[in-house]
Amino acid sequence: MLMRVKLFSYYFHFSRLKIERDFPADNPYKKALCAEYWLVSYILAALLYGLLLYIVDYGTIARFWPYDFGREHGKNFIAPAAIFFLVVWYLTRRAFIVTFLNERNIAEIEEYYGPDSIENKEHSYLINIDTLLCFAITTCIVFHVWTVLVLCVLAFISQEIWIRRRFSRSDSK
Repeated sequence: MLMRVKLFSYYFHFSRLKIERDFPADNPYKKALCAEYWLVSYILAALLYGLLLYIVDYGTIARFWPYDFGREHGKNFIAPAAIFFLVVWYLTRRAFIVTFLNERNIAEIEEYYGPDSIENKEHSYLINIDTLLCFAITTCIVFHVWTVLVLCVLAFISQEIWIRRRFSRSDSK
């Protein structure tokens, strides 16, 4: 499922190349994937937690939350939102690792993007723009800024279309 979204494979591939270039001692596959699943976890956690709070009042969640886990405050890492984020983060991490860290999918990604290098400035810029857009989407969800959220999602959709058109050269020839 994750491989169908070319934006994920694009980010993984070109951030891996960027890490290989800038930090040759690190494992580029794990570092690139780590950056990606953290960004996606932020978005999913904000989205799902916002949906949960829309459906269920926070007072209800707090009443069912055992007081033994501590008072609710900013430094309580066992607060409901923190536990919810950890579950979302873990599931997202597992999904990305299973999808992207196997030989077959890595070979498929490298074949799809072919000889394009991170030295092409467009790829380097788009990785940075994608990171910014992920943080912007998370912020928009948390603060309910729907107009900017729609613009960010449209930017991702247009990039997905651009990736498919740019790299589908084998289908057109």
